[in-house]
Amino acid sequence: MKTLYTVCSYLFVFIFFVIPPLFNKQITDPAIASSWSFPFFIIPMGILSLFLWFEQRDHTQNVRTSQSTIRHIILSSYTLKTFGALCIVSSIMQIIASYLKHSETTPNIIPHTPLQTVITLCTFTITAFYEEMIYRQFLPNMYQIIKSKVSLPKPLIFTVQEIMPLMLFAFAHRYLGTLAIINAACCGIILRICTLKTGTIIPGYIAHVCYNIFTLCLYLVLRQ
Repeated sequence: MKTLYTVCSYLFVFIFFVIPPLFNKQITDPAIASSWSFPFFIIPMGILSLFLWFEQRDHTQNVRTSQSTIRHIILSSYTLKTFGALCIVSSIMQIIASYLKHSETTPNIIPHTPLQTVITLCTFTITAFYEEMIYRQFLPNMYQIIKSKVSLPKPLIFTVQEIMPLMLFAFAHRYLGTLAIINAACCGIILRICTLKTGTIIPGYIAHVCYNIFTLCLYLVLRQ
């Protein structure tokens, strides 16, 4: 019964949350791309993320996370290392885009007022947690939860646990353009390594939020 519930929850998340972003169309109109609109999508994403966090925390506890999360983050340098690596990737992508004179759009998250800025920061906070929860924990850990019922060869296990979530994460950014897919893939690898090294998504999540803010600031500076 529990296995059936797990499979159904996996299918629900996969069908209604993981698959739809793969079909988002690229924004080609700069006016639309730079305009701001309230991100209603963060509401279901936030609810789902919190539900999965509490639902799966029993499956993600290990020796490295036995201490309090705050203490773990303070004593660990992975958050800073991960943030630095993400910034390097972003900077390289910006240099490549400039060298190729490759112009790609940014979605309508550019704030123009203090209220919009606050909402945008909240959006970064929620979406980063959602992406870490789905692509660095939920999808990679699904096989670990049902492996007693399903047996797969090792190469296929690696594909299911690592390659598939990475590709889904990368192509979920397809609406931002080709370089965004490559950037997301590189960042996805860095964030997954952080999760594997620390045993929790929290350090990568904090680095992810800071990276999103850094990327927005970099975009605004380069746009001048």
